[in-house]
Amino acid sequence: MALTLFGRGEEATITGLHNLALKESDRLRAVHEAITACGGTSSITDAQLELKGRVDRKPTEPFDPKGDHRMAMALAPLALVNGAITIQDPDVVHKSYPGFWEDLKRAGFSVG
Repeated sequence: MALTLFGRGEEATITGLHNLALKESDRLRAVHEAITACGGTSSITDAQLELKGRVDRKPTEPFDPKGDHRMAMALAPLALVNGAITIQDPDVVHKSYPGFWEDLKRAGFSVG
């Protein structure tokens, strides 16, 4: 949800996120890093994310989903806003959604 809001240029404060650091990756930190890489501003605590700004640049480095299938899938739609997203280890999505990239192709994304 945070990356969708950011992609739309919406400012938000999202709370109740204390469990996101306990998943396959620290999802809260990963979202923060993605927002920053795309030109936004965010601040995080152990239970909250505040985001501002909008996508204003393509990241210079591929996103690292940190072995987390949900992070790779959450990052991909940012390509709608900035034209392209590169994700390290795209096969990480096979854990929960093996057809994710093929479905994105069918939806009109260019997946390489």
